Amino acid sequence: MALVSVIVCSIDPAKFARVSANYASRLADIEHEIVAIHDASSLAEGYNRGVKRAQGDVLVFSHDDVEHLRDDFADVLLDSLDNADVVGAVGTNRCVDAFWAAAGHPHLHGACVFPMPADAANLVIYGIDAPFVGGIQALDGMFFAARREVLERVIFDENTFDGFHGYDVDFTFSAHKAGFSVAVNNRFLVMHRSGGGFDDAYLVYRDRFLRKHFGSARVPLPERPVFIQSPFPSAEAVAAAWDIPTIIELTRQLRQRLGSTARAT
Repeated sequence: MALVSVIVCSIDPAKFARVSANYASRLADIEHEIVAIHDASSLAEGYNRGVKRAQGDVLVFSHDDVEHLRDDFADVLLDSLDNADVVGAVGTNRCVDAFWAAAGHPHLHGACVFPMPADAANLVIYGIDAPFVGGIQALDGMFFAARREVLERVIFDENTFDGFHGYDVDFTFSAHKAGFSVAVNNRFLVMHRSGGGFDDAYLVYRDRFLRKHFGSARVPLPERPVFIQSPFPSAEAVAAAWDIPTIIELTRQLRQRLGSTARAT
């Protein structure tokens, strides 16, 4: 069985301890290591350094504020990489922007759980059409994994993305363009304790992404697509209620109602 190397860049001891404990629990039955980078100048630089230190053939790249909610994480991870070269929990099969969700429906795949006050949780469903979705072009960077051979040909672009934005969509889109198979596995269920935003720093790296991949200057920011959202009393309640056939039907209804070009207003 392959050694799994989990690479985490973190400057927060409490967050690092929490995420390390979660991975240790979810990977308890298989050989694994946690590769810590506590002084990264950027996520791309830190991940590249982590890859050099890592011993595993399976490389997991993770933010320090995620939590895997399902007990079968290890099985899902290894099964995923038997069927794809790169896999994550959230992504798109049409990459048009550094904002991975910019293409809108029906090109969005996956789901994520976000914390709410009083330990409640909000389940956000971007789109779930099947348990496993291939043909993905780009993934969100909160968590994704890759086979070692991908990193032997595609590295994180730490020169262009020398901050903390854009590195994830750039890396996974570059892997796709290099001919590697990228997928979303909807059996992953991840809580992410932070959300993204379009601040001035993000706009700088978005412009670099657009120039690198599409040869274009900045264009107006896309509107956020409509998502399915459902509150739960706790993250544990989300995990207990997670039923992919039901969510596939909800996604079908959403896509049908919105049409392929719908956007939030």
